[in-house]
Amino acid sequence: MHIKRFRGKKLSEALKKVRSAFGDDAVILSTRSLRDGAEVLAAVDFDIEAIEKASMEEDTIKLEMSRLREELGELKHLFSSMVKDAELKELAYLGSGALELYQGLMKKGIDERLSKRLVKVAASSMNGSRSIEESCLRILHERVALVNPLSNKEKPRMLALVGPTGVGKTTTIAKLAGRLTGQFNAKVGMVSVDTSGNGSNDLLRNCAKKFGTPLGEPHSKNEFNKIMWSFRDKDVVLVDTPGRSPSDAEGIERLKNVLYDGLPIKTGLVLSMTSGGDNLTQACRGFEKLPIDCHIFTKIDEVNSFGSIINTYTLTKKPIAYLCNGQRIPQDIGVASHEVIGNLVFGGGISRC
Repeated sequence: MHIKRFRGKKLSEALKKVRSAFGDDAVILSTRSLRDGAEVLAAVDFDIEAIEKASMEEDTIKLEMSRLREELGELKHLFSSMVKDAELKELAYLGSGALELYQGLMKKGIDERLSKRLVKVAASSMNGSRSIEESCLRILHERVALVNPLSNKEKPRMLALVGPTGVGKTTTIAKLAGRLTGQFNAKVGMVSVDTSGNGSNDLLRNCAKKFGTPLGEPHSKNEFNKIMWSFRDKDVVLVDTPGRSPSDAEGIERLKNVLYDGLPIKTGLVLSMTSGGDNLTQACRGFEKLPIDCHIFTKIDEVNSFGSIINTYTLTKKPIAYLCNGQRIPQDIGVASHEVIGNLVFGGGISRC
């Protein structure tokens, strides 16, 4: 069989060329219009049986390839299941409660690999009088660091809260101010460098009147430094900052230039439990350009899974400072403790502070 393309200014002209070259035995395979005319694809000595056979062979190949892909997918699934079954059997062989503990940690949202590691370490460090759950809890107590960012002796103690928009930075500042003034009779100064006009400063202004704490609202780096200097007689200075997207590298850099100019400011990254694991990871990585000293978890009362606290600590190794579990000011905040974190992971949640 011989195939050839013929072109002409019109379709009729192209067909004439086909007839001239191939004669009356030509078979027209296709025609199409071109900008400057038409094109005909024609063949001579056209063996329809050979074409049909080749087409059938192609269909058979396609069918076989599809079947092979399905079988490969089934093999991958089977292999994955076998690996998972082997790992689960390994956990089951560790002793009573190991597999159940692993499944419980997973339900609480702790990363799969971390859950397995915790269970294995807990099983290897058990003694006769301790359950595997108690052993795991002790490991978490030993490995999860806590901190009070306002415990240094130098005055004023300075703490700036940073984080994405909507995580509760301003509310946390208000809660801390209320707790410090009410429970410890501390002299507190508040500073807001949030000039976005989103209403967050209204909350701080109201709290400043309620708690008797001054509020500075600088609009430049020089004003910020002056206000911080004027608060040098305070016990604690709390700095609220505008929300920044973790991907807003330029905005985070601007924030860095304002806050850190020789001042001994501690920095807490505020993370909302409602954000979910991937968003918490993204926030930690986006704000790592700042000298983060600790993490503060908010909106704990709005979720049922608390494994992200452990996952985030494992990722960053930044100590946990405060846990916030509601909107009441100043009640719904507490200093992080291993007892509370253990209750979140192994118990039913968090109680009111």
